[in-house]
Amino acid sequence: MFKIEDRIKELNDNIVLTAYELVIPVYFSDGFAVKEWFSRTKARLIKRDDNSSRFVYFVLNNRRKIAFELKKQEMLRFVLYGKFPTSNDKKARFYDGSLMGNWFRKNRDKLIELSIKGDEEASLLLKIYNKPKRKSIKYRKYLTFDEKVLELYKLLIANDDVFDRKSKYKFSDGVDVKFWVSKVKDKLLALNTSEFKYILERIPHFLSFENKLKEFLIYISENRKFPSTEDFSDGVRMNNWFYNNRERIYLLSENDEVARLIVDVILSFKPNYFAYLDDKDKGGVKYGNK
Repeated sequence: MFKIEDRIKELNDNIVLTAYELVIPVYFSDGFAVKEWFSRTKARLIKRDDNSSRFVYFVLNNRRKIAFELKKQEMLRFVLYGKFPTSNDKKARFYDGSLMGNWFRKNRDKLIELSIKGDEEASLLLKIYNKPKRKSIKYRKYLTFDEKVLELYKLLIANDDVFDRKSKYKFSDGVDVKFWVSKVKDKLLALNTSEFKYILERIPHFLSFENKLKEFLIYISENRKFPSTEDFSDGVRMNNWFYNNRERIYLLSENDEVARLIVDVILSFKPNYFAYLDDKDKGGVKYGNK
């Protein structure tokens, strides 16, 4: 009979969680269902304080939320390239093969609710979806990726402050420049044109997750509080990013020095902020609660 430690190790080795994908095994190697095991073991699992147990619990307990966030971000990357899929578009699919258009139709009310609460990604998805159509056959609804690159190139030639912290430049189709750049950075880095070489020289840096950790640490260390309307240097709103990644940061703090320092600083001005992670049944604290 498998011990709980064996089950945790097997899941820890086989769960895939990246910025683009979530894969959770349906069955263990002996054929026992993961979902059934978790429902039986949840109370025991929550009391364990090792990193593997925390990771397994976090993923299994939040699998629907994680999957929703990944699909929301994947669809946003897709439509930022210039196309919004319809419900019956068979070519627009997520990493798991499901149709993007169907997902948007089923989750539109949830996206509206998130937008009201300040979710910038949900707001931009809805804005792109609701952009009015024009009758002119010459009108294209959104700029393509290549058109945005060319427009960004021209914008940088004419303006020195495009990527300043407080700047709010937009493409001609209404998409925020800094937000778009942060979402398509991988594709941008793969380009090798003269225009993009100029763009790359003008952009301070593309913020990876690790660089965002460092900027976030600097902010909370200097201000001893959570950010409210402040942005990272790549234009992403700090408070939304932290709210979506706070549990990941807490888990990373056991092995990552910057994440550990972030947790230490937060605890210095919010001593009980992460207490909900040690007792999930009591529910999580709201971001920025006093």
